[in-house]
Amino acid sequence: MRVIHLVKEETVHYLCLDLLWGQGLYQELRFVLVNHNGRLAILVSTDRTFAATDIIHLYGYRFKIEGTFREMKQTIGGFGYRFWSKAMPKLNRYRKKGRAPSVGTCGQ
Repeated sequence: MRVIHLVKEETVHYLCLDLLWGQGLYQELRFVLVNHNGRLAILVSTDRTFAATDIIHLYGYRFKIEGTFREMKQTIGGFGYRFWSKAMPKLNRYRKKGRAPSVGTCGQ
């Protein structure tokens, strides 16, 4: 299979297998074993209607999305805010074991 990775086309070798997986209740899953420039990966899909090439492309999108969230979190400082409402009771997170919870802490 030939894929475009960051503007250049590369060859990816893969093997697609439908195997039973689980404990007790077995489910047939589609496993795609991928070799990309010597780097090995195992991709799994519960939807066996997808072709192996579709699964490889979808995992590529997934990793791009995860990379974007990581970048937002670490570099840009996104998700560094907290949502608090004055109507919400403040939790006592440092309550000693065995002490009764204060009113409005929901047993936390």
